[in-house]
Amino acid sequence: MIGNQITRLILEENSEIRTFEFSCGLSTTEIVQEMYLLCLAAGHDKDNVASAMFELGRELTEDYDNG
Repeated sequence: MIGNQITRLILEENSEIRTFEFSCGLSTTEIVQEMYLLCLAAGHDKDNVASAMFELGRELTEDYDNG
């Protein structure tokens, strides 16, 4: 029953618990979007999160391209 599997992320900070669930058949774009929303839910600034994701993607792409 692969179609029924759920990925669950639980964020616990200062006795506050947030649970995020999504299907495990997500595309890469959908996974990045979920991680972005998770960071926002944790209280991080949207522009800082977007900038960090962009910078990390650029660095990883350069590392991959440069072997």
